[in-house]
Amino acid sequence: MASGPAVYRSWGCEMAKLPPEHEAWSTIGAYLGQFAATMALMLSVECIVFGGGVMTNGLLLPHIRTAAAAALNGYLEPLSHAGALERFITGPKLGNRAGIVGAFLLAESMNAKC
Repeated sequence: MASGPAVYRSWGCEMAKLPPEHEAWSTIGAYLGQFAATMALMLSVECIVFGGGVMTNGLLLPHIRTAAAAALNGYLEPLSHAGALERFITGPKLGNRAGIVGAFLLAESMNAKC
């Protein structure tokens, strides 16, 4: 749906090479926004972090938030406050380093158990 290979198959190039006004941004954002709304309703999570290559330039997050807000339609009152979705649906705080830092911390915690 939103992986690099899926984007390439659907649109013929990498997401980062598409202009900001390309329909792929709103289409993929709509899918991920519906997914985020479903997670919010079913799992009652504290926040949702989207990462990976398609998220690197920050253009997709606003589309995801807009679609999630439309899907939720005010049903979760705390998320209807100004700025709430920006805090709830976010990218990784460590950017592209999140995976390697997480792997290091996991390895470190496993080493501490031995």
